[in-house]
Amino acid sequence: MRIGPAGPRQESQDQFALYTAGEVRRERPPTIVRMTAEGRERLGASGEFDAIVDSQLTDLIHDDGEAEKFGEFVERLTDDGVHTAMVVIAPHGDLIEEYADHQAERVAAELQGISCWRCKGWNPRWRSLRPLAYHFDGHT
Repeated sequence: MRIGPAGPRQESQDQFALYTAGEVRRERPPTIVRMTAEGRERLGASGEFDAIVDSQLTDLIHDDGEAEKFGEFVERLTDDGVHTAMVVIAPHGDLIEEYADHQAERVAAELQGISCWRCKGWNPRWRSLRPLAYHFDGHT
């Protein structure tokens, strides 16, 4: 999920971070999201704060050039719908682990006919991410 502070700063691309839910709890009110001190520090917070929570992690609208311009995170799949033997994956592309996405694309091009699934993130904050629990949807 994507979390950023509520209020005037919410439009800044540097004021959000990505998180993986580790546990689901029944809270009262049900709008409470708990995180570790380390998780809050990634947003510059030390205690409770109002936030915007968005479960849509990847940018579904922009092409790679626009996504880079806006510091977004995208997921790309190249698949011919025929081959089922192999998929090359790169869940940490661009500013997360530089060139991982390009390496996956190159392997897919060399081996022709295999699928290639990769993620790309262009916000400098992506570099501080710990490995995320990526959900590969199995539609390849």
